[in-house]
Amino acid sequence: MPLDFSWHFTPKDKFMPDDTPEGLARKAFIRCCATIASTIVLFLESVYLFKEEYRFIWRAPINVIKCTYVLSRYLILLFQIANSVVVTTHHMYTVPVSDIACFYWTCAQTCATISSLFLEVVLMVRVYALHTKSLKIGVMLCCSLTVEMAVYITTSVMAIRGMQVDDACVSTTTPKGVFGFAAASIGQQLLIWGLTFRRWSFLQTMNDAGQKISQVMVRDGTWVLIGVCAVVSITVPYSVYIDQVTHVLFSINEVYLAQDYDTAVFSFYSNTQGVS
Repeated sequence: MPLDFSWHFTPKDKFMPDDTPEGLARKAFIRCCATIASTIVLFLESVYLFKEEYRFIWRAPINVIKCTYVLSRYLILLFQIANSVVVTTHHMYTVPVSDIACFYWTCAQTCATISSLFLEVVLMVRVYALHTKSLKIGVMLCCSLTVEMAVYITTSVMAIRGMQVDDACVSTTTPKGVFGFAAASIGQQLLIWGLTFRRWSFLQTMNDAGQKISQVMVRDGTWVLIGVCAVVSITVPYSVYIDQVTHVLFSINEVYLAQDYDTAVFSFYSNTQGVS
């Protein structure tokens, strides 16, 4: 059957949404479970990594990496705790969800996702340091971050303004800005990974410490790139051809971003101690 995409990219052969009262209640329940589960995972991860966090973050001097990590990391956790409370109240759990509650909840989720992406600054600072604080690299990274944030904000506003939701506050169509959002995420990670890999070939000619640092950064950058591509390549086609994931996507993203960037930060610090 040929595909017929409308303005919201909804093909004819997409599975019909379940708009029955039972189906809508099920979506609200799934959103509640996903939010609570992600909050538990983030909390347990914070407890598990507290020793390393105290060693590498809290005892470290104040710098860009420390401020960015602490601000983003704990805002994510606090937001998810508050979000878990909200989705269990009648405002978001009882169907039909009011338009006002749905609008504010979607805006809050979007803002939290955008702010959590500032953890990318950690990876950028590492690349900047890897290139011996090159002015050219610094300007390039600042410009790319500015463009990325502009794309995120623009596509998010477009998505919220044009979003169509059901009574469970779940989008019924794929927002038209999702492709720009996804492209910006992948493009930024490709730039970071490319700059890291470019420097890696040079550091292989240095001493063991330089080789170790470069290997760690290439490895961490590769995992982050693979993770971003995996999330985008799964969630975007799924939302276009099968069913919407907006009610659980935010929680998935928060857990993924926190875990990936935590690993990158701690790995970098643990492998550069004592290296000048």
